[in-house]
Amino acid sequence: MGINRINELKKEISYAESKRKEFLRYVEEMKEQYKKGIISYSDFLEYFYKKHGGKNVNEWIEHLEYSILESKRKINRERIHIFLFWLL
Repeated sequence: MGINRINELKKEISYAESKRKEFLRYVEEMKEQYKKGIISYSDFLEYFYKKHGGKNVNEWIEHLEYSILESKRKINRERIHIFLFWLL
């Protein structure tokens, strides 16, 4: 626990943020391909709703955002524990 746990959580946040950006970037690329007529709207929707590892793109983005928030909450709790430990 303590500082090591906070560092682990920061790494988890960094990874989740990176993956979230990757998904968002890919969705934007797919939108651009649709706007340019490279892919059809049905192709875009098929990708968007297709399951990847049990989740579609939107579900993955939501999952990653939730993971980021939870890790930040855990960091705050760890910091409070450290503060209270040194206070007492």
